[in-house]
Amino acid sequence: MNDAGFDPRSTAKVVRRALWVVVCVAVILLVVFASLSAANFTSIVQAKASIYVVPRFTVTFAGIGSDSRVGPDGSVTVRVTAGVENPSSRGLHIYLVAFSGWIRDGPAEAGLNETRRLGDDRLTGTEGEMRFFRVFGTSSEPSLDPIPARGNQTFTFDFTMSAATDASRFAAVRNVTDFAVSKGGDAATVPWNQFLYLVFTIDGVPEANSPSAPNYLRDIRRIEREIGVNIAS
Repeated sequence: MNDAGFDPRSTAKVVRRALWVVVCVAVILLVVFASLSAANFTSIVQAKASIYVVPRFTVTFAGIGSDSRVGPDGSVTVRVTAGVENPSSRGLHIYLVAFSGWIRDGPAEAGLNETRRLGDDRLTGTEGEMRFFRVFGTSSEPSLDPIPARGNQTFTFDFTMSAATDASRFAAVRNVTDFAVSKGGDAATVPWNQFLYLVFTIDGVPEANSPSAPNYLRDIRRIEREIGVNIAS
């Protein structure tokens, strides 16, 4: 016999109503989280697709004598200016900078240096197959200012070589520029080929550290940009 004033049917309705409220709240939360996840993924895709780099390469020689030749105490510097444009809603950081620079090897092309002729990297252009001697090949993980969301940042990287830093390579550079002078040119007229490789990380995207993580999760926070032609063989 039921206690006075107690209606089991009314209690069941209250329980069902409470359950429906819980279900509705759960559905709403799922929709909200799904929307946030979709928006998050969209912003990552946008960042990967929209970022672009405006490069500038400048080659300068120091220690040029009155005969227009680069002296043994001279040096060569390639300055790379990279303007990074970030139209996306995500902030970015530069994680890796890799640079390679080649000078066109006139003596090797003329058959005056067989070792370099065989070892040089090659590039085919309007003049046919050209040989380029690799002067620089370096990479680093620098600590640089961030690239703000919907903003830009300009970075400058200097790569310098002299006899003190790499005697054999600098001797080859001097041989190439001396050859140019002997043909009526100068060091500044010798063509170069440059290649810049930048890796960015997207702010707010965790790195997948698990060794079993699929490649797309490992790469999701990284953006890669290649500028120039990589002719390394």
